[in-house]
Amino acid sequence: MSFCVWIVGLSIQSCKPDPKEDPDVPANPKSKFLGTWKCSENSLRDGASQPFYITISDSVNDYVLISNFYQVGSSKKAKATVNGSNINLIAGQNLSGKVILKGSGLLENSSTIKMNYIIDDGNPHTDTCTATLTK
Repeated sequence: MSFCVWIVGLSIQSCKPDPKEDPDVPANPKSKFLGTWKCSENSLRDGASQPFYITISDSVNDYVLISNFYQVGSSKKAKATVNGSNINLIAGQNLSGKVILKGSGLLENSSTIKMNYIIDDGNPHTDTCTATLTK
């Protein structure tokens, strides 16, 4: 009799539902950054540029790819990492003669990213920029 109770107990325990996942936490932490964003960029050296669009797409490992970053064209893609609400550009990338020296950003909400970065574009002075990305 105790053997039957043990088997019934096992079958009941093995039928427990899986714990629910938190719906506010995306399965891919990069997903909140992905998509097409309108970029309003301001250079301390050159002033504000006309707004332009960039696209952030997923990539392998921990990277996202940003096309048209610093208006270099959609065929050139800057690589960045995502950690929570932070995005960090990989330093040393050369995008058509424009080298990313450093850069980072913060996802303020689902439709706004604020970024800061420094670019060496071959001019005598590096270009320090701030950008607001909006959806």
